[in-house]
Amino acid sequence: MTKKSIEKWYSIILPLFPMLILYGFEILPFLTFSDYLLLFFVMAEIIKREYRLVYDKAFVPLIIYLVVQPILLLLFASDQLDFIDAAGTAWKLALYIFGIAILKKNLQKEYFVKTVRFIGVSSTVYGFLQFFLGTYAHISLSPYLPFLPVLRTGLKEQQDSWIAYNWTVRPRAWFSEPSTFAIFLLMALLVEQFVVYRDKRKNVLCLIYVFGIVISHSSTGAFGLIILLLAWMLIYPQDFLYRLPKKIIIVMLLLLPLCAFLLYKSGYVDSFIGHTFVNGLGLSSQSHFIDIQAAMSEGTNVLQFLFGHGMQDVEAGYLPGWIRTYYCLGTIGVLLYAVGFYRVCRRCSRRARIIVLAFIGLNFGTEIMLGVFMLLYMSAALIQDDSCEDGWNENAARCIDIKDAAL
Repeated sequence: MTKKSIEKWYSIILPLFPMLILYGFEILPFLTFSDYLLLFFVMAEIIKREYRLVYDKAFVPLIIYLVVQPILLLLFASDQLDFIDAAGTAWKLALYIFGIAILKKNLQKEYFVKTVRFIGVSSTVYGFLQFFLGTYAHISLSPYLPFLPVLRTGLKEQQDSWIAYNWTVRPRAWFSEPSTFAIFLLMALLVEQFVVYRDKRKNVLCLIYVFGIVISHSSTGAFGLIILLLAWMLIYPQDFLYRLPKKIIIVMLLLLPLCAFLLYKSGYVDSFIGHTFVNGLGLSSQSHFIDIQAAMSEGTNVLQFLFGHGMQDVEAGYLPGWIRTYYCLGTIGVLLYAVGFYRVCRRCSRRARIIVLAFIGLNFGTEIMLGVFMLLYMSAALIQDDSCEDGWNENAARCIDIKDAAL
């Protein structure tokens, strides 16, 4: 394969990674198709450069730490450490983050955006069919892609049980969870608003993604939409004041009560409250955060405070990203993540920084910073774009000057 073809295929395949983590070979159950493909592209890049590494240094300290941390815990921690599990998980995460460092220049915006759009639209349509047919016709549509060997089983059975109990079917399309489906659509929404410039299709596509997030019944997706909307209005009010026609703003305001009524009648509001708050007791009893107190109340020595407990299966249960990072990687891990995000913000465009900030915010409710979405979101934020498309591009004025000089 030539250099250009490798870059093209990496740009096409990267958005598929969150779906391909469901598949692999039973002989190596700890590696997924996403891991195999990423290893291939990383090795191809290294060979292409004749084994001279050219990489972004934003996350290099974190990569080194992820490689070394399990060994330090093995040497100095208690016998409770499962080294194989901790090392394998940490090194796989290091591979994802190394992919950001070494492959970010290979990402071609045109192909990446096309694939994100294709997956976003097709998964929303398929997710709607899962929701509608499952909830009202009791027909279950498989969440698995055909002809691929499945590693993570049980998703179809969970969906069938929802139908058997006459519950609302939460669509996941071809992703592992409804929340994962919503997180991908949030990323697609961020790409349309802050990576793609003028495109007549982007408004329609954004509405499709929002629809998919709503039908997923994901509290993370709902919070993400609210935070994104507020951040967008505060940071770029000109998008609303000057870009949106007044007629559209008026129609949106008039439709808000109708949308709220339909959401209430569909059971979405009750599902959101029940999923987010346990018996209405507030944030301290929030269902996804119920294990935080138990995890934080464990006895922690100085070594665990600095280096964590290791990235292994733990009894702490579900912990959101920043808390799980502290629990598994310690204070040093949290600081290295923060430094990496800061460096990425300095390297990416002013508008693309919202993608990084959104990812940071999502990890107060999800743990996607410890998985493949880390590679996807950070790569999207770091897409190189030297085109002179319009005024949205920070380099537009400089590009215009160059064109004038050429004339």
